[in-house]
Amino acid sequence: MMSRLDISILRDVMFTALVCVLGLTFIFTALSLYQIVNRFEVTPHFGTLMSFAPSLWVSLLPMTMPMSALFAATLVFGRMRSERELLLLAASGISPWRPFLMLLPIGILTAAVSWLGVSVFGPDAYAERHSLQRQALADFIENPPQGPRELHFPGKSGAEPSIDISYAEIEGVAYKDLRILVYNDLGLLATLSADQASLSYQRHSGTMVLTRCYSPRLIEFEPSSQLDAWDDDKSGDVSTDEFAAHSIDSRPEKEFAHLDRNADGRLDRDEVPAAGRPAGTPLVADKINELRVPFTFGSEEEPNAPKAMGTSRLIEDIRKDIEARTKQRGAAAELVRRTGLSAAGLLLPLLGALLASLINHPNRLFAIGVGVIPSALGYYPLMTAATTLAENGQLAPTTAMLIAPVVTAAACTAIVFGMIRGRWV
Repeated sequence: MMSRLDISILRDVMFTALVCVLGLTFIFTALSLYQIVNRFEVTPHFGTLMSFAPSLWVSLLPMTMPMSALFAATLVFGRMRSERELLLLAASGISPWRPFLMLLPIGILTAAVSWLGVSVFGPDAYAERHSLQRQALADFIENPPQGPRELHFPGKSGAEPSIDISYAEIEGVAYKDLRILVYNDLGLLATLSADQASLSYQRHSGTMVLTRCYSPRLIEFEPSSQLDAWDDDKSGDVSTDEFAAHSIDSRPEKEFAHLDRNADGRLDRDEVPAAGRPAGTPLVADKINELRVPFTFGSEEEPNAPKAMGTSRLIEDIRKDIEARTKQRGAAAELVRRTGLSAAGLLLPLLGALLASLINHPNRLFAIGVGVIPSALGYYPLMTAATTLAENGQLAPTTAMLIAPVVTAAACTAIVFGMIRGRWV
């Protein structure tokens, strides 16, 4: 049966933790949205960002909940120590560890919420953030900014395409002097230029539609055949600079009017993707009413990264990585990270409260600093190191996920043992 002491501690810690959760959630959500805005050259609309905020703040619970519980427990027990409440409880015959008992149900609740946030809501938020790239492109095309613009939408490394869009001005819904470059790490994939065109973007099918397109010029290239195209024209060994010069100079200067130039007015070749021979006949016309261009930028499919996987799928991937003896084991690192974030909710509040109870100082901020800073700076770096060791295959996931929790639990046990022996009362 709960005593008045338990109810008092539970009330104080839970109320303070709730206030901290609200504050940290607001701060972390604002910072995350700010990072998203800076990541994309085209900013998603305010409504798009706000629609992402609910899943974002839920996915942040594995960070906000343990830190809030740690701060609340440290504040409450630091106050009890500075006001001699712990000393009075010990003098009345209550065991030194008894006031800390109510931190266990609080820690269990925090750990459970953190686990749900990191293993259930986290993958959904990661996948939704992945689709924001495509939504940002759709927002830009639906409401393009006025004036001349040069915009870059980067794809992932490898074969996934990136796109550069530039135009001179917007007149109604028409783009004047439109230029589009599509390329990947292999080189230039296609160029599209038009004196005037209207753009729309079908986000779910990944298709860019140009309507009322005047003087269009579409050229597709074969990046994989760059060396073959050069070898057909010139025999012998050539340097990379010579090959890049051939790739650039073989294309019309107008296609790269929006790119950076050197002081002498020549194109900066580092800014221009190399291109091979054209893939088929270029499309040239006076006017096209509708031109559909498939573009898979920011795929709607869920990402295949470990952060987007459920826990059961992570375990399956870990088994496959162990059987294949891969050097990089992202699934193992993610499982260690999830376990560490969840265990932090149980152990950090207890460790912070125990450390704060050792400081007999009238200034409560001093007790908070002693409780929060060593706990956080000790636990999270250990968790990060264990994650790195698991990712490199140097430690088994089951061993790596125990490093930070076991060290923290050992520190808590040592402090409690000292209290029982009467050293730190």
